[in-house]
Formats: sequence, structure tokens, C-alpha cells
Amino acid sequence: MNLKPNTGAIIMAFTSVKYLQMALICALELIRLNPYLKARIVTDFETLPPTFINFLAKQNIEIYIQKSNFKTPFENRNVKTRPDLFSPFQTTIYMDADILPVSDMLDLFEFNTDENAIYMVKEKKSKINTIGELKTDDGIETIKVYGNENYHIYNSGLVMFNKSKKTDDLFQIWHQEWLKFKVRDQLPLVRAIVKTGIKVIEIPGKFNFFLDRLWDEKPENITNLHIRGFYTIWEKTLDIYREKCPESFEIVNKILPF
Repeated sequence: MNLKPNTGAIIMAFTSVKYLQMALICALELIRLNPYLKARIVTDFETLPPTFINFLAKQNIEIYIQKSNFKTPFENRNVKTRPDLFSPFQTTIYMDADILPVSDMLDLFEFNTDENAIYMVKEKKSKINTIGELKTDDGIETIKVYGNENYHIYNSGLVMFNKSKKTDDLFQIWHQEWLKFKVRDQLPLVRAIVKTGIKVIEIPGKFNFFLDRLWDEKPENITNLHIRGFYTIWEKTLDIYREKCPESFEIVNKILPF
């Protein structure tokens, strides 16, 4: 096991209480399955009861308030593209709020061999020319930077990184690139990777496994299930939580009713 001291996860929840509900379940399940980790939820919601915040703290889950004026989910990329600024950890796992941990991920840290690299799952079927934005300004800019449209997209729903000058530079450029068009974050990440020359180490798909691919791989091989909450029917998302993590679901439901 290559687990470094001061390793933890950050999860962000802005603009909708649904994101906070998902982030809380994500954090509770993460710590239940991986008690050697800590978690920080970065959110603009300031209404959680102090008793619940204290309960979370005992589970090694911190609520970090970041005020915002975000109106749409796209705007939360303003903070997602700078995870380094919100992480207190030496080794960080950034996780989208709609990821559900379903098994221990100790083996993830075996891949953490280069402090100047970032670690992500590659989209096996997604290239610049298949994500529906080829003719947008974002897509045109990306092709100009990369040189063609055949770059395989990495999914930024889960990113592991270490604090270093190289990763700081990447996130700074990622943020700057996102600010140009302020839409999705994948194409700005492509440009940031190209511009900084950072090493990207591909990790197995089981660490960030999409719900719509569930039928392509045995569920027992999955470590983190990426539910993509707003891309599925919300009731279907809730059914998954009720089935796979009933205790965490009820804990959150008592504080923030679904």
C-alpha cells in the first residue's frame, strides 16, 4: 500500500440542495469503507445544524463553507477547477458529489508513484469529436491547442493529485481555460494538460465507474459508482442510495429530507 500521510478527499456541493445531499452520502460512505481517510465537503450551504456538523466531524468529515453567487451547476466549475485551493491534504482525491463509494479503494494508492502527476480514468469511447461540443468555441479552441480532434478525454469526476508546483500550475491553467467559455470542464482540462505538459497516469475504470456502463462490467469489480445524479431520473438515484447505502441515506434524510 502506497498510502501517504495526510490523505483525504474533497467533495463540492453548490447551487442545489441535491448536490449537498449527494455529497454527504458520498462522504459518509467513503469514510465508512475507508476509515483511514478524511473528507472535506466544500459548499455554499450554511444551514446545516451544528449538532450534525459535530457528528460529521467525529466521522472525519469536515464542512467547509465557501460563499458563492452561483446560479447554475456550470458555475461550480469556478471552484472545481481549483481543487488545490480547497484541499488541506498532501494527497487529495477530488470526487464529484454524485459518486457513490461501494468498496474499499486502498488499491488506488498503489498508482500514486509520481507526486508531479495527476491520476484519472480515461473515457474509453470519448474523444474531443464525440462529446457534442466539436463546433462550439470551447471545442474549436481545444482542437487548436491539441492539434486534432482525436484526444481521449479523461473524466474529471475523480482526480487524485499530490501538492506540488506541477499540479498547482495545472489547476491554475485549468481554471484560466475554463473562464474563457464557462461551460463544461473537460475540454479546458484537455488544454491545461497540453499547455502544462503534466503527466497523466490512467487508473482503472472501477475507480470512477459510470452508472450507464453498469451492464458492461460485473458490479463487484466497482470501487466508486458515478451515478451522475442530474443525468438520471432523480427517483432512480434515490433508489440506488436506498439499496446500496440505507444507513447513510437515512442519516442525510433526517437532516435534509429527500
